Amino acid sequence: MKKIRTRIIALATVLVVFFAIARVAYADVYEVPVVYTADDHYVLEIPETIVVGEVSSFTLSEADLAIGKQIMISLSNGESESAIYNQRDTSKPLRVFYYDEKGVRASSSTPLAYLSQVGTKTFTTSIYNPEDAIAGEYTGTVMFDVNCR
Repeated sequence: MKKIRTRIIALATVLVVFFAIARVAYADVYEVPVVYTADDHYVLEIPETIVVGEVSSFTLSEADLAIGKQIMISLSNGESESAIYNQRDTSKPLRVFYYDEKGVRASSSTPLAYLSQVGTKTFTTSIYNPEDAIAGEYTGTVMFDVNCR
């Protein structure tokens, strides 16, 4: 009986070793890529106040952009102008146009500035209808769209 039990244990050991070797011999190796995307980041300074007729600027700093990307600044909602108002009569706004540093007027198809590296881009403004101005200070707001693409 002891011999039979020893033979069964030996046979079981041989079978376990055989299947372990057979499994290793037929193991597949798979290779898969590992991907990580770091987001672009930057600091963009937009002027707090724009004085019509004077030079203003956008300044890009601490920029870490992916190769081929740039910051595009345009007037919000595809606008090509903004309005400013005199407190004496808000029914007669003045229209303000914006021009890039080459003198090209910003529009829905022409952004105000492109920045792809640390630096400054200037722009200017002008009044379209100065003949409609009445004495006093005009104020208003302008919104910019900033896209990194």
